[in-house]
Amino acid sequence: MTMTTETISQTEQQLVVFDLASELYGVDIGVVREIIRMQELTQLPQTSFYVEGVINLRGKVTPVIDLRKRLSLPVSEQDEDTRILVVDVEDQDIGVIVNSVVEVLRISSGSIEPTSSVMTLADSSNLLGIVKLDDRLIILLDLAQALSEDDMDLASYQAAVEAYNQKGLKAAEKVEAKAEEEPGVEEKPKTQAKDESRSESKAKAKTRSASKSKSDAESEREQAIDTEPEEQNEQEPAVELNFELLEQSFAKLAPRGEEFVESFYDRLFDMYPEMKPMFAKTDMKKQRKKFLESMVLVVNNLRNPDVLGPALANLGERHKELGAEEAHYAMVGDALLGTFEEYFEDDWTPELKSAWSDAYDAVVAGMTA
Repeated sequence: MTMTTETISQTEQQLVVFDLASELYGVDIGVVREIIRMQELTQLPQTSFYVEGVINLRGKVTPVIDLRKRLSLPVSEQDEDTRILVVDVEDQDIGVIVNSVVEVLRISSGSIEPTSSVMTLADSSNLLGIVKLDDRLIILLDLAQALSEDDMDLASYQAAVEAYNQKGLKAAEKVEAKAEEEPGVEEKPKTQAKDESRSESKAKAKTRSASKSKSDAESEREQAIDTEPEEQNEQEPAVELNFELLEQSFAKLAPRGEEFVESFYDRLFDMYPEMKPMFAKTDMKKQRKKFLESMVLVVNNLRNPDVLGPALANLGERHKELGAEEAHYAMVGDALLGTFEEYFEDDWTPELKSAWSDAYDAVVAGMTA
């Protein structure tokens, strides 16, 4: 569709409409500088998992992120329809990868309706509303908010871009190669009945921790005695997650997502007061938001390990910087499963508990690998 320069009335808005994970999204045309085809990217070290690299756009180095990863959406393979939207965010050009660009559309302000709680589970601040047309819905995205420095930590790759500009591509590649050769760094990661339940969960956590230590010691002794190489190298089979049950149950929880996360932190600090100092200087409103986003990312990408793996590694690194240790993950797991039990009530069956317990163990393994 050809863009025109005619004046748009105050009751109208012009959108660039694009596809993300089989859903239509729209952004104000005023923030889009240009639309280009997918091209080869130069990867840089020490950037967030959603940062794909940089491109040289007419002599200017421009960072490129995958918008699907940033919004915790499923990621598909790139094809001939994949495009990069070059957008202006806080006076900085940023490239965002989308599945395809559909059209440039003019809408009336009256066609925009508020988003529902289900649709805004990942982050309501990133969405401006829903555009209702005759045969389709378009999610109106606030790119300035979704890609803001405060929300996304642009500094993590702005520094990399600066290094790229100062030292050139070869120097950046040397840094990346050196980073790959160095050893990996582990990442840090309403009634009496409820009180009794929490005390019981805490006791179980301590018992589990003691049992785990005993099990580890016994395992080491067995390996020392065992003289069969085949048995020494034998590993436990990976647990198969119940994707369908996890996705279905999380969808039921979605409308109460913010309430759920607040209850989770209340339970965590009640069961394990020793966790409070880790959050002493933390903005808990932002922390709850990040935790909810992480849950959405995990559930949306259970079937997409290529996206989930790097995301969990990045998340684990941030947690280790905060001082997270192995014992803390056990505490969080107990509080999380307890909160699930509280919210699912009669639907909290042994099968559902096992599904979420396995999922949490897999997430922790990904964060601490």
